[in-house]
Amino acid sequence: SSSSSSSSSSSSSRRKSYRASREGTSASASETNATKGIFEEDMTKPRTPETPTTSRFRGETTRESIAYRRYLAVYDRTVEFAARTKDGGEGKISIEYDIVGHPRLGFRFVAVLPFHSRTKEFTLCREYIQSVNASGLTVPTGGHEPEKHGEDIANAARAEMNEEAQLVGGTLVNLMEKKSENGKDRTVGDEEGFIETKWCRNRFVPFLCVDPQDVEEGEEGKLDVEEFALESFRVSLTELKRIMYSGEMMLPSIITCQMSLDYLVKSGLISRDEYHGC
Repeated sequence: SSSSSSSSSSSSSRRKSYRASREGTSASASETNATKGIFEEDMTKPRTPETPTTSRFRGETTRESIAYRRYLAVYDRTVEFAARTKDGGEGKISIEYDIVGHPRLGFRFVAVLPFHSRTKEFTLCREYIQSVNASGLTVPTGGHEPEKHGEDIANAARAEMNEEAQLVGGTLVNLMEKKSENGKDRTVGDEEGFIETKWCRNRFVPFLCVDPQDVEEGEEGKLDVEEFALESFRVSLTELKRIMYSGEMMLPSIITCQMSLDYLVKSGLISRDEYHGC
């Protein structure tokens, strides 16, 4: 964990470089070496919030450029943090990071779990996972393209369900929407969604779809080229829970499935006995 001071030296060795400055002044090479011991313990937690359990803190991005771009982009980003020195003084450190993201999609995607209430089954997909060169399991998942789906991210969920599972209609539930004090649903904002990983700019919004129908022949959405091996199938609740923790399913899909099951139990579409009995 990056919060452990005992792992300070190993954590700092994994980073590309850092530059330290005191009282806001730039550090020369010799000054950086001289102050390394002062700042080394602060490297893994540059600034400690007053109430770490409730506060969030940000660094200041001082430089960012695209190091590589094709389907995804890799960003070379430098972030500056305030730091407290061993002698109690104030200083700053700069750390370089590699950040991955999907700029064409605005760094947002959706994951949607179709649920069939009559049979108590769920639709999943098996597709090729390029990172491990093997197939894996997901719920229908894809990017939110405003020029294709409009500004409403729910349209992306409907499109992915059509393209990857050949399902349309049903009751679509945005699992991140909350009820306000006056009982009205709030809209999910641009900055909301789950962070895909700590080094990735992408965020995803999970959806549940209750009782979608099979798409009519000829109305199926078109799959992307890299989805050539994708297939969809139905599973029982028992099988879904096994798959979620088998290591075969992608993390965004696991979160979507768990939030969907919580919703289904709370809404009574799946009984607690059914959920705990499998």
